[in-house]
Formats: sequence, C-alpha cells, structure tokens
Amino acid sequence: MEYRIDDLILELHSIHKQLNDFLFSSSLSEIKISIETSKRKSRLTLGHFDTAKDWSDNINQITIWTLALNGDYQNIISVLVHEMVHQYNYENDIKDVENNQRHNKNFKKVAQDIAKLNVVKSSKQGFSQTSATPELINFIEKKLDFNKQLFKKMIHKDALEYQPRGYNKNNRYICEGCETIINNSREIPLRIKCLDCNKDFKKI
Repeated sequence: MEYRIDDLILELHSIHKQLNDFLFSSSLSEIKISIETSKRKSRLTLGHFDTAKDWSDNINQITIWTLALNGDYQNIISVLVHEMVHQYNYENDIKDVENNQRHNKNFKKVAQDIAKLNVVKSSKQGFSQTSATPELINFIEKKLDFNKQLFKKMIHKDALEYQPRGYNKNNRYICEGCETIINNSREIPLRIKCLDCNKDFKKI
C-alpha cells in the first residue's frame, strides 16, 4: 500500500490524542503537527515545539523532522512524547529550556514522572536525550491504536544517510517478512534470520 505524508500526520494526531489521555490526563490542548525536512537545521534535531504565540490561530505546533523518520515507530513516538513534554510545560507556565537551549531539571521531572521517558544528561544540551521506558513501550505495543506499517514504510533519506562525527556508520537491515528494522554498526555485513517469521533480513 502506498502511503503519503498526510497519512503520517493524521496518524500522529491520533497518537497525540491517545498519549494525551494516557500520560497527561487529557490536559493538553489541541495541537498542529507537521513533518519538515532536516536540511538547514541541526542534524541532531528530531523534533521541535512551537508555542501558540507564534501562530495567528493561537494553536501550538509540534514538528517532527525527517531525521526521525527511520522506520522505527517506537523512536518516532518517543520524539513526539518528548515534544509533548514541552507542550505540557508551556501550557502550565513551567520553564523547561534555558536561553542556551539546555533542557533543565523541570523538563527532566515532567519527562520522567509524567511522560514515562528515560532521560540522559548531555554536556551541551542538559537533560535533552530521552527514550521510552518499558512502561511506555508496553503501552505503544499493546494499547496504542495506530498503523505500524505506515511508520515502517515512511522512511526518509535524511534518517538513513545521517552519520554523526566520531561514530561508525550504522547499517540498516529489514526483515523480508514482518519488515522489522534493525541497526548495526559492524562493517562486515550480517546474515540474520528473523525468529518471528523465519525470513531473512536484507540490508537497506
């Protein structure tokens, strides 16, 4: 089935609503969601929250950058949740980012206590590195109603070609059966078989 970017945006709106109910007790306001290219932006930026004061319709916006579109729906949803933390803090008058864009302890507290995210502190960006906890992953896999195939198909070259300095380039493999995607930094090609559907992985 062919998917369009509009399909992904509609799916993210649905996921935002479900996560709003599950994590934030339905306290977050209506949101606009966009997908934008990572070109001319920091290559490490996966998402962004724009406050309502920047828009004539007075509605907040979350942007997912194409660098996040790697086919891993857990990763993409985790990026959405990260930006929902910023939305929650903005709507509750909580300053969570300093003038130098460092994520402070207010961000960390909401991300951990409310949004079910793991938080890691970086030297330059504060508590900006987040990932889904087992509780959030369990909700995504067992209770969240969304189209997993759409996320697996909507892969952008920005996410595939990005290579951080100082790191080995990741090789990506996709299962020919269930289309699960894995990353591996080993230079020698891997020969992998999926235990779920007994199909081979092929390099993307």
